[in-house]
Amino acid sequence: MTPFDIHSLIFGSDDAEFDQKNGFLSKVFLSTAVYERIKRYNKEVVIGRKGSGKSAICIMLKNALDEDGKVILITPDSLSQSKISSLKSSSINEEESYILSWKYLIATILGKAIVEDKKIFSKYSEFKKIKRFLIENREIKKRLFNFKVGSFAKMTISTPIGSIEFDPKQTQIDAATELDEFIQSISRILIKDNNRKYTLLMDKIDDIWNQTNESRMMVIGLLKSIHILNNIFHNIKIITFLRSDIYDILIFNDRDKLRSREERIEWDKDGLKRMICNRARISSNIDEDDIDTVWRMVFPENVKNQASFQYMIDRTLMRPRDIIYFCNISLNEAQNKQRTKISEEDVLLAEEQYSVWKSQDIISEFFVQYPYLENIFNEFYDCTSPLPDGKLLDVHGNLISSSNKYQEDGISVEKLFQILYYVGFLGIRRDNVDNFSHKNQYMTANENDLLIIHPLFFSSLRIKYSSIIKVSDMNINSGIAHGVVIGVNSGSIIRSSPIGKEDSINHYKKILELYISNLKNIERNIELQRAKYGTLTTLQLHNQFTSVQAEIDTIRKIIIGLEDESSQ
Repeated sequence: MTPFDIHSLIFGSDDAEFDQKNGFLSKVFLSTAVYERIKRYNKEVVIGRKGSGKSAICIMLKNALDEDGKVILITPDSLSQSKISSLKSSSINEEESYILSWKYLIATILGKAIVEDKKIFSKYSEFKKIKRFLIENREIKKRLFNFKVGSFAKMTISTPIGSIEFDPKQTQIDAATELDEFIQSISRILIKDNNRKYTLLMDKIDDIWNQTNESRMMVIGLLKSIHILNNIFHNIKIITFLRSDIYDILIFNDRDKLRSREERIEWDKDGLKRMICNRARISSNIDEDDIDTVWRMVFPENVKNQASFQYMIDRTLMRPRDIIYFCNISLNEAQNKQRTKISEEDVLLAEEQYSVWKSQDIISEFFVQYPYLENIFNEFYDCTSPLPDGKLLDVHGNLISSSNKYQEDGISVEKLFQILYYVGFLGIRRDNVDNFSHKNQYMTANENDLLIIHPLFFSSLRIKYSSIIKVSDMNINSGIAHGVVIGVNSGSIIRSSPIGKEDSINHYKKILELYISNLKNIERNIELQRAKYGTLTTLQLHNQFTSVQAEIDTIRKIIIGLEDESSQ
């Protein structure tokens, strides 16, 4: 093997924009099958988890498509507001206002691009109509993302990227009609000149996501408007990039029409290894094409008696950002010690930093949905994996007793399990295969499965391996039901006891204590509601009370039955 200079080795940044600025991304970007499908076919929405490479694909698409036509990249970065306001309307249909606003924004940007290409389009009659519409809305010239529609006057739609004002005397149909005429002018002029192509790439939309109903309607309005305009325009491609955890919770009619135009970014370990080795090979001028050989040149053969790549990839969520960050810290350790290649010691030291970073990264990623996630993670500190007997139930009890918020949010033991599986903390081991949500979003926990903690948390939470605990052995103690489907709300969490009668009675009594404690918390919340408002205003609390009371009655009957059997 030809030696290489470790100080010339670069894995790149976990930020695609930074790598693009210094020219590194263009050199090392791998053209995957996903990228080629997005570039060649009529895709409208590119979906991927945080750190999966959405922005890198967006940047490289812009570079590639610039050769065929004009590419316009839109992000919220240039906005003046620190917090982007949600779409709102005062006197037009709310749902339609989201679609109307996005259609206006996109069409106006495309109209400006056509006016800038006046040498191509000025000979057509539609050009004057397009230019007239833009002139009448002269605010466009002052600020791209703040439109005042002169012919519409006072009626205002506040968009995530500015404001649009409409005449209150005109109906929504009038406003939509005027916009549609503008859109048709764009469509006709592009048909007349078949050689000019435009691509609109909308990235970082998730930066303005805040889990409100307005935010959901804003994103739905964007998706619908893109679909409508892509079906109208000739030689125009509009694509948005969106985080999968946002896209997957959106519910709207006609969503099935987007299925064929969705593209999900998913990585396997071979693809990630090829990406890392390609970056190492190019940055250090390694004259070797075989990725396994390149890996062995840079990394140790094994880490803790496991193949080094497998050890490192097992501690990621199969995202480029994860493995790049892990490799960078390992490289820093090796360079600081003046080594000629990364050692096992470097990887293990890097793991400590990586584990803390990745834990915080997940907490940040899901903060809007689960603001208490850090507290939940901390409950597993110094735990063992697979989970010890009764651990999940203990965690649930601690959370409920420490804060009423968990009870108010309806976090049962099953719900806790579903959350931890969804964010990637817990997994299911079946037939010696570890399954996590990034590999299998929906999975059923069977009797012989094991519940495990993802290895990326081992270092930050001081997790240790333990003896094997089956789901069936945890069924009573942790409240996990046979057949619970991850990601789908389940029913009762109590099933049957797999252990001896005496032990079963004690375990059921432990569960009973926790349920009674939960019931008292709900009662306190109900009394607070009555004292504050004079009546019970939260139906959810009442339903929780009824549900928990029913579980308590069931557990008491089971205990009585077991005690009767033991006394015989």
